[in-house]
Amino acid sequence: MSSRQYEFIRQYNEVHEILKDKLDKYIEGSGKNHVSFHDLISILGQSKPKRELPFLSSFRTKLDLINNFRNTIIHRQTEEFYNIAEPSDLTMDILGEIIDSIVKPISVSQYFKENKRPKIVSVKPTDTLTDVMNKINSTGFSQFPVFDGQQLVGIVTENGLTHFIASQVGAGKIDLETHDVAEVLEEFDANAQAFIILNENVPLYEVLNKMYYNIDKKESRYVLISKSKNEQHIKRDEMRGLFTNYDIPKLVQTLDSYNGAEKQSIEEGREQK
Repeated sequence: MSSRQYEFIRQYNEVHEILKDKLDKYIEGSGKNHVSFHDLISILGQSKPKRELPFLSSFRTKLDLINNFRNTIIHRQTEEFYNIAEPSDLTMDILGEIIDSIVKPISVSQYFKENKRPKIVSVKPTDTLTDVMNKINSTGFSQFPVFDGQQLVGIVTENGLTHFIASQVGAGKIDLETHDVAEVLEEFDANAQAFIILNENVPLYEVLNKMYYNIDKKESRYVLISKSKNEQHIKRDEMRGLFTNYDIPKLVQTLDSYNGAEKQSIEEGREQK
């Protein structure tokens, strides 16, 4: 076996292990230690993993390609044509792209370092709606985490504010000073609890997975990023950021750029050898 074939198999095995970890909860029977690469690709094509892991599922065709190539190397070699299945630059690039994307992906914290994020602006349950409107004018944001001290109690959104204003139309002039955030959360904002919490060290594509899954279910949910590994609760001092569906194009662009930069680095390394 040539040195390039050895390197291909090494990287292939690396991808195999990470796929087993990512798809563990979908694996039935004897468990992840005995599931083949081919079976993992099949699992990615099933409706639930495909819906819940859309970013990972998007690599099915490329995963199938490298799996077939690996089988050619391992099972179809003869002494006469020992190196007939020598991985091309394109094949190694495809494998490298998969590794960069799902084995060594860019994390949310790395994304924050490379992209200047706006300062997190939150409100209190006792803040008046005048306070909220002033913050909308000064920041351009349309949703704000609501913290009672350190405890997150919900998110006040444009949806809740719109429903509140609509409820007041028949009352004439609306005095925003006499209404507070707590009232909107409790009575008018259906999305007040529509959020999930992720740790800042998760891969950036996990944020996309959650968002695509929510869109598929026709739900509007926000992704809150925390310094803590506790993904059930988040304190005010632990919050690092907030993603909405409006962030999806930027996240996709970042992932594409990151993978492109990694590919260029690989190609430059080859040229120097």
